[in-house]
Amino acid sequence: MLQDEELLRMFEASGAIRHGHFELSSGLHSGTYVQCALVLQYPRYAEKLGRALAALFSDAIIDAVVSPALGGIIIGQEVARALPEPKGGSGGVPAIFAERDSCGSCVCAADLRCAPISTFW
Repeated sequence: MLQDEELLRMFEASGAIRHGHFELSSGLHSGTYVQCALVLQYPRYAEKLGRALAALFSDAIIDAVVSPALGGIIIGQEVARALPEPKGGSGGVPAIFAERDSCGSCVCAADLRCAPISTFW
């Protein structure tokens, strides 16, 4: 598992931690903002972060990792890659991304197999 210091080093080295005045999508304000795309552009950092997130679910049975387009695709792929191979599976845990439709609902991207999911983490 990654230590807090190593996580902070990765985010700082990539310039992902921003300081200033930010209005968040919630309407709240913050003096610090983390731009995850800046750390995820580096494959080795993305891999380490994906492994660390997957480790949090080591006792769970995961059928698929669903992440939001566009910003969550890279980390979703890395988390799925780090999860144990499902029984009888041949390609690993699928990494699927969701998009907002014209009504604002999240739906699986076109042509991706999205089975009904009963458990969310």
